[in-house]
Amino acid sequence: EGGMCSKCIAGTYSEYTIGSTSCLNCPTGSYSTAESVNCTQCQPGKYADMPVSSSCLSCPAGKYSEFGMGSTSCITCPRGTNSSLESKTCSECPVGYYTDQEGSALCEICQAGTFSQFQGNGSTKCYECPTYSYSNPGSTMCTSCSYPYDSMWIRGTYRACELIHLGVPETYVVIVEIFLLSIFIG
Repeated sequence: EGGMCSKCIAGTYSEYTIGSTSCLNCPTGSYSTAESVNCTQCQPGKYADMPVSSSCLSCPAGKYSEFGMGSTSCITCPRGTNSSLESKTCSECPVGYYTDQEGSALCEICQAGTFSQFQGNGSTKCYECPTYSYSNPGSTMCTSCSYPYDSMWIRGTYRACELIHLGVPETYVVIVEIFLLSIFIG
């Protein structure tokens, strides 16, 4: 009898363009715009955690949605990995970098005096260089100091390959250094 047709709102759809009697809700993991004839599944890196969604949300940095379509949530990246906004996977921290937190957006560089040889789930911390060695930021290994030098942590500051004084007056140490140098050169 000449009834009025209603348009389906965003988050709903009508399977038929003519003769539909109602709109259906889009399930979680999908969305629709107004007047849609179907729902669209969320792409990897995005999700819809509620039915009747008008758009998909972006996975935040430190999280990802797996390969495939129709994600209903994002997964937190494990320690030793990171991700950026709308990621499909987590990336392993490169050697010389680490993250000890789940859900990291960035990997941190190993500081001077430390190193990391591990990539991925193994790069959750940096290790201190042993005595008589040093490293630059982002190192994958330590380099030995030559005698009579040592490396040490002093009040939270790393001192790489500093002259060992061993309680000897500094002028004597300098004289010994000059003498040793003359032996090697001459």
